[in-house]
Amino acid sequence: MVLKWGDEHVRHHSFKYFNHWAEHASFKPLIEEVWNYQQIGNPMLRLTAKLKAVKIKLKEWSKIHFSRISDRTSIAKENLTRIQAEIQARPLDLVLAQMEKEAEIEYK
Repeated sequence: MVLKWGDEHVRHHSFKYFNHWAEHASFKPLIEEVWNYQQIGNPMLRLTAKLKAVKIKLKEWSKIHFSRISDRTSIAKENLTRIQAEIQARPLDLVLAQMEKEAEIEYK
């Protein structure tokens, strides 16, 4: 016997969690905000609804913070390299030193 449930043409995309998300400053507040929303229903229904809501919010959040990550990393590295080359020419420039610190943070 073969049972079919629902529309067979609907494709469900898997959800992938990335460990580096948890290191981002806005990750935990986002999860807490979504998770603290009051759901109605039995415990399993509430859990399922919260997990779906977290998935939707994380997908949106990930696009904002991690889209085109390879391009953004390359640009940040080029910026850091450029600033470090300028420091070689002007080693006592405090503005360049601050710019280098900021560029290192952005690159990391």
